[in-house]
Amino acid sequence: MPDLRDVLWFLGTGEAESFRDDRILESGTRAAASVLSWRQFGRTGRGTTQPNIRMRLRVEPRVEAAYDVKWSGAVSETFVPLLDGTVLDVAIDPKKPTRVAIDWGLASTPVVFDTPDGQRLDLARNLAAKREVLEVAQGHAAGAGEVDFRQMPEARSEVQEVLRRHGFPVPP
Repeated sequence: MPDLRDVLWFLGTGEAESFRDDRILESGTRAAASVLSWRQFGRTGRGTTQPNIRMRLRVEPRVEAAYDVKWSGAVSETFVPLLDGTVLDVAIDPKKPTRVAIDWGLASTPVVFDTPDGQRLDLARNLAAKREVLEVAQGHAAGAGEVDFRQMPEARSEVQEVLRRHGFPVPP
């Protein structure tokens, strides 16, 4: 049986929230969530602190109507500049759809495409599209480690569909 001090430490450090987020990221339904607004309301932690952020998100599941949720939690200092106008990659709690967990794992992974007509599509501000594109690439890599979409029409077509669904201007 844990000591009461251990329980209070667990709850007071954000570890409980992190545990719940891990569970939701593992079992929840993935969706895109647009940041509608956000603000910082302090900092958390000891030594190296992180900003506490409150956000209003528009969650856009693939098969259901979009809806708004409120989210609050600690965010890495490096992710704060990405919040304005960003589409986050979230998982929806299967038990409580108004609770979402944000997957920050791809926030610092660059994914950029140069199109045949000279456009550059940078997915830095759309983490949901980035995750889906990387899933397509992994599905076609077959252990090679890289995918040349110019030489793989099926993979290229799947990526173009992902980009179109997320509102990127993709030429035919």
